[in-house]
Amino acid sequence: MKNEIKNQMKNRILILILSLSAVACGKSSMKGSSGAGQGALEAPRVSNGDGAAPAPVLTPGKNAELVQEFIPQVDPAGGDNRFSTALFAIAREMITVKETVKFTEVEIATPYLKDGPLKVLVHLSENPTAPLAIVMNPLFSGDFQDQMLRFKEYYAKRGYHVLAFPNTWAPEYLKHNPSFYPGDIWTEAKMHLELFDQLIDAQIGRGRITGVTLVGVSYGAFLGGVVKAYDQRRARPLIDGPTLLINPPHDIVHSLSTIDRQVSEVSAKDGAKCLLNGGLLGIIKAAMKITDYNQAVMNEACAKYFLTTVGFNLALKYSIMSLNSSKKLGLTAKEITSMTFTKYIQAVAKLQPNSSDSDLGYWLSEARRMGYEKMLVVNSVDDSINEGNDLTANKYFRFTPETLLTLPTGGHTGLREAKTKAVCGPEWINCLLRAVYP
Repeated sequence: MKNEIKNQMKNRILILILSLSAVACGKSSMKGSSGAGQGALEAPRVSNGDGAAPAPVLTPGKNAELVQEFIPQVDPAGGDNRFSTALFAIAREMITVKETVKFTEVEIATPYLKDGPLKVLVHLSENPTAPLAIVMNPLFSGDFQDQMLRFKEYYAKRGYHVLAFPNTWAPEYLKHNPSFYPGDIWTEAKMHLELFDQLIDAQIGRGRITGVTLVGVSYGAFLGGVVKAYDQRRARPLIDGPTLLINPPHDIVHSLSTIDRQVSEVSAKDGAKCLLNGGLLGIIKAAMKITDYNQAVMNEACAKYFLTTVGFNLALKYSIMSLNSSKKLGLTAKEITSMTFTKYIQAVAKLQPNSSDSDLGYWLSEARRMGYEKMLVVNSVDDSINEGNDLTANKYFRFTPETLLTLPTGGHTGLREAKTKAVCGPEWINCLLRAVYP
């Protein structure tokens, strides 16, 4: 395990060096056939209307109470911005949140992975019967950079069984030579449902489960919406409890292209200046609580650079490198460093801009049309990946206070480090989870 971590870090440093020195390149060509796209699994039909009013996961009153109890990491007047809020939340979870509940690493074979079994984390409740929580990780997040530990432990400590999966864009998937390309949401949804069934039968036993809930963050939240729509098509749907989707992309193609634009807005020269001025050290110190978060807040350009270029864009290049190795695509270092989300999506993922399949509301409307009402989306007004895409104006799904909780700040997933003045504190995320799972 230590050698694997060292190799991952070496590869990340290599890609960072290449990224900072790379010049703009022409289109890269993904070699080989993707096998991805809607043809892999027929998508549900477009919903005609949003169906009946939902049975509330949250009441409007509880929704308003949670918004009122939310305390941002820092007063925006003190220099905070949407990028640094998210950046410090992610860094703090990766560096300082420690595992206190025992999870077992289980290997499971699937025909969707050609080279070896997938590793999944499992926790079994000590109770004879208990509900099951399925946890879906953010984009690129796997075992090495687990941002979902707080969620997994919350359910485990409350007596749930827990299943937790690495994200399909993470090296933990890609090193096994998947039969699909990440971003093929139709095949990803089908695969996850089959994995759920396999793990339940092999590790838990259906007789020990009293109900099933799903929670996802970021890409894991978007994919969770797709998974639930497909689940609801089955003769006996598995997920009968709440589906909690935190900071999902409202439209996955729009969000990924927005990240590309944000990366282009900060030059490599400006990024290097941020590194030399100690920006990275400031993030680490704040994450380790050596310095106060307020003292480490950086200007928007630096925060944008670390979140979008060193975060999303660097992770994309690392994942493409893993995919290049497992699928033997033959991409050069120059082609890898010039890769963007937009190029990738257009080349192999087969998702189209402004299509129903790329829209979260479409998938939630499909789940509702087929009788499921227990969805809740939690987002932030200043979520950087959802610029210009307002869920309250969604053309597929009518969001209400029972199905949408919108916070005034927090950026992309920064709400995980927010505080609260409520008795369920000090962390606001626990207030949310207790409201959804009383």
